[in-house]
Amino acid sequence: MKKTFEKKQFLMDITRDLILEVGLPAASIGKIAKKSGIPVGSIYHAFENKEDLVNQVYVRSRDRIVNIGNMQGKDSIENILRDYFLDYINNALSNRQDFLFVERYHLSPVIDRKRLIKADIIVGELKLTDLMEQGIIKKGAPDIIDTAIVGMLHNSIAACLCGMINLDETGKKQLVQLCLDAIICI
Repeated sequence: MKKTFEKKQFLMDITRDLILEVGLPAASIGKIAKKSGIPVGSIYHAFENKEDLVNQVYVRSRDRIVNIGNMQGKDSIENILRDYFLDYINNALSNRQDFLFVERYHLSPVIDRKRLIKADIIVGELKLTDLMEQGIIKKGAPDIIDTAIVGMLHNSIAACLCGMINLDETGKKQLVQLCLDAIICI
């Protein structure tokens, strides 16, 4: 069982890196097999098809970025959000290839819409609409708020990875504060 899991993880790494290198359309199962040294038939045994493989790569990459620490015991929604945004930034910076894959392909029609990053899960049981109703965050369309915050985070992280900006501890705190200022009611 462990060997099968490790093989799937290896194939997902190869697939992610190949797609980042040559693009999604050019990354065929044949090329993945050649680069990985694993026969095409074995790949189809592990994954239904290329779309299934790409979606599993996306989910694993997304989860590495959105793998947020324990939010229990925080004294306020603002502190939960602050820690969430900071964890998100740190995870994205430490998992560069995963971040780049998610950033580049999150709008691809190949990716199952149900698997996209959604800010609606960021505070445990409370959804954005719940927080709006309670007057904790600004009212607006949840999808617009979600897109704006994820966009602000992603653009800043991408700029950092390209060397355009520095996200040292001060930069991270500034970015987190900008995200909070965009949504928290004063």
